[in-house]
Amino acid sequence: MRVIACASTLLKKNISANDDIERESLEGGLEFLGFLIFENKLKEVTPSIISKLKDANISTMMLTGKKIKRVIVKITKAIIH
Repeated sequence: MRVIACASTLLKKNISANDDIERESLEGGLEFLGFLIFENKLKEVTPSIISKLKDANISTMMLTGKKIKRVIVKITKAIIH
């Protein structure tokens, strides 16, 4: 399961990507809104699609920011399924 905490605040001025603002000043004084809880399961069609790509000599790769152990589990399920 994935859990994301959600919060909000009103900004006193417009902020652009070029502004030099400390992260703490934006993240302080937030009002808690709740949690988002979800599970990101491997789709049933994934293994067959990967197989078709391999049969067509199309390279596949998985790009992720996840922990390596979770990635290995997902890849194993997709290939061996």
